[in-house]
Amino acid sequence: MDVYDVRIAGDGYMVKAGTYRREQDGVAETRLARVRMNDFYGGQQRAAQLERDKIWRGCAAWPAYDSQGISAGPGRVAFAETVAAPNEYDPKERSWSVAADGVVYVIQQKRLYKVTKNAGTGAYTGLSYIGSFANPAVDVALVGQRIVVAHGALGNCGTYRTDTGVFSTTEVGKMADLVCNFVGVLALHEPASVTAAYRLQLANNATAWPPTWTVMNLDSGIKKLFPHDGDMWAMTELTAGRVTGYTSFAAEASMPRTAAPDDLTWVLTHNGRLYLWLGNEVHTFNKSKGEFEPAGLRGRATYGACSVGRWFVCCIEGEQTGKTELWGHDGRGWWLIDCEEESGSLIRWPVGVNGAADNVDVLTGRGAVVNQTYAYQFFRRVDYAGLADHWTITSSLLDANDRDLEKAWRRVGAEFAWPDGRGTSDLVTVTVDYSTDGGATWATAASGNVAGNAGQSATVAGDLSPAALGKFIQVRVTVSSIVDWSPVLLCLWAEAEVLDDPTRRRRWRFTVQCKDAVIRRDGGVDVTGARVLADRLWGAWSAGGVVTFRDIDYDLTSTEYTARLVDIVEKISKPRDAGTFADGEIELSLVEV
Repeated sequence: MDVYDVRIAGDGYMVKAGTYRREQDGVAETRLARVRMNDFYGGQQRAAQLERDKIWRGCAAWPAYDSQGISAGPGRVAFAETVAAPNEYDPKERSWSVAADGVVYVIQQKRLYKVTKNAGTGAYTGLSYIGSFANPAVDVALVGQRIVVAHGALGNCGTYRTDTGVFSTTEVGKMADLVCNFVGVLALHEPASVTAAYRLQLANNATAWPPTWTVMNLDSGIKKLFPHDGDMWAMTELTAGRVTGYTSFAAEASMPRTAAPDDLTWVLTHNGRLYLWLGNEVHTFNKSKGEFEPAGLRGRATYGACSVGRWFVCCIEGEQTGKTELWGHDGRGWWLIDCEEESGSLIRWPVGVNGAADNVDVLTGRGAVVNQTYAYQFFRRVDYAGLADHWTITSSLLDANDRDLEKAWRRVGAEFAWPDGRGTSDLVTVTVDYSTDGGATWATAASGNVAGNAGQSATVAGDLSPAALGKFIQVRVTVSSIVDWSPVLLCLWAEAEVLDDPTRRRRWRFTVQCKDAVIRRDGGVDVTGARVLADRLWGAWSAGGVVTFRDIDYDLTSTEYTARLVDIVEKISKPRDAGTFADGEIELSLVEV
């Protein structure tokens, strides 16, 4: 048994009775934190909050006020087409759209339709069947006043004259699996069963039908022909580049390997940027680098894309859900326009039809039954608000800049404003929900009705349950009952008490006897001397380093701690005797390290 109560740096000391305390170092305190999202420039698909705010998910919501807010996305109407059998519109089949001479045409399989509207109201009245080509379409191009349809190896290309309304199977005189407008004349690629895969056929003039042809050999098999940046481009197995003349091919980039079955299903130019589907992901072409770069949207498969105003629209099968989703990109970020989970129906093959009717800009297939479509209005018109009847957004995982600490979430809310005066007397309902388990379960924090003519701002906020504990919180805002206006979400926020988690370590507080004669545990007398005992302790404190420490129960635990002497107070009963002998004591604080 040790004859001393404690040992510090190997030296023994006796503890004054009634002064010993052993406790935790530090108290788990709380501090108030507030987290906000008030800039929505980057769109969706940010799982955890970063310095550039970007929400996690949403549906039928898109940016407002130059991406500083979020409001209702495009209106959607479930439309039943009236095309008679056997020429019904099939929502499962790929479609193309072409605008010519003030008419928007839709091509699907063999069938050619035009978009119609009510002459008085301008409202969409459906697809009108015009006629059929000889074989199903595999590619479509508008060349002058001719819609040229490629049929692959099934037969020669078909044409439809938009000025005369005449179909023909002889105006091209060649089979093709790719067709494109080449500065006003037809360019095509014949099926590999007909000629070499690297051969490109260019019509010699725009007036002779069937034309004479110039053959141009590219570096490898041709995969795609499309217009972009003022030229016709070709994608081969090896290269992407411009066809700038009848004998000139200017390579712009090396092509990535195409391996997925739906690679290059579509390649579109939109507002000066080139978009394509490659490797189950949307890519764009970076002209300055000469590279294809992921654009941030992935899926198991794609079901078409189109361009409408400033929006690039793409339909995919969700990577995680396996459900169809309709996404839009405004040049800044991706926004979920609609999805099968929300609508309850398959959504496929979007085509741009803007300009053909006042209340529709994009048309898609709906479900699997013939003649079923969705009509989406992307742009507001005088007589048609074109707003989704409800929308929802879900924040990223919010952590108040302390991602690793537990928090007691106290309050959440959403701030709305519409300084442009868009509000009307119609009430909309706002609901604010929250989740502290990553979206597995949700609870409602607040709900209320907002009238647009009662002011131009609103707050919907609520206190949370005491059980709202977690490192993260997600806030979901739903706006419903929309008719002709929707408030703009400018900020969503959450308040929490951060539960600091201090280092788990021990602290000791006690007073040691500093006397010229100290009685030890075994009854013996320590005659080291008061000044020597005091000087040793002051020296350990001055060094500022760590010391070994044996506690009062060392005989039972055999544990020697490493500690730092952080506080020392010396008390001497007779100060005049301090230089010779002393009857004093020293109060100590040690912290485990």
